[in-house]
Amino acid sequence: SAMLALQGLQAKRPVRPGQHVLVNGACGNVGPFAVQIAKAAGAEVTAVDRADKLGVAREAQAAAAVLGHNFPGSDWYQDSFALLTGRDLRPAASDDHR
Repeated sequence: SAMLALQGLQAKRPVRPGQHVLVNGACGNVGPFAVQIAKAAGAEVTAVDRADKLGVAREAQAAAAVLGHNFPGSDWYQDSFALLTGRDLRPAASDDHR
């Protein structure tokens, strides 16, 4: 599992310090290794997985954790985009509810 994560993160375009890396499935077999390898390379890591598994991502030093995309109540794309860019894609809430 660790070799697969290493190959995925370093083969064609190696992770560099300061990059943002999103690890989908961060709490599975390969994910925790990917989080740790990316962190060791100096990247900021966002982990995506089920809510009941995100503690594993935090233990692996992920900077942020997002509920996975195929789970009820998830807005993973918008949450991940906001974490990585500092911009929110969701429309601003209106105070005018008349």
